[in-house]
Amino acid sequence: MADEKLKVIETMQRYLDAYSKKDLEGCLELFAEQTPLLMLGTNDDEIIPNRRALADAYLRDFSMMDNIALGSVRQRHVEVGADLASILLELPLSYTAEGDQTTTLFRFAFTMVRENGAWKISAGLVSVPFKSGTYSFY
Repeated sequence: MADEKLKVIETMQRYLDAYSKKDLEGCLELFAEQTPLLMLGTNDDEIIPNRRALADAYLRDFSMMDNIALGSVRQRHVEVGADLASILLELPLSYTAEGDQTTTLFRFAFTMVRENGAWKISAGLVSVPFKSGTYSFY
């Protein structure tokens, strides 16, 4: 299973690289096509139930953000079964939006399924944690 964990990590890294390069096709090719999809983004209205909505969400991100840079992974946990895997990941993210530079932590929780021998993302949750001691969400 150690080899399969590495393959899951490699898939996640390919996803992060594609996202930081604003590579829409590179992102989409890493998502399952034979399994229902559900992604939950950082905004309260980002509930993404299919590939078309996923493409639209990435295009929105890419039109609003420039200079996307991902830092080194701070936390990672991977579990792998025969055809199902999960990965939790935390890393810093910086980008420019509307002329302002933002740096924050991003947390990902992705479920992957095996399709044609490759790990593909089928579900995920992206979150941005609040500063310690802060409990106001809006």
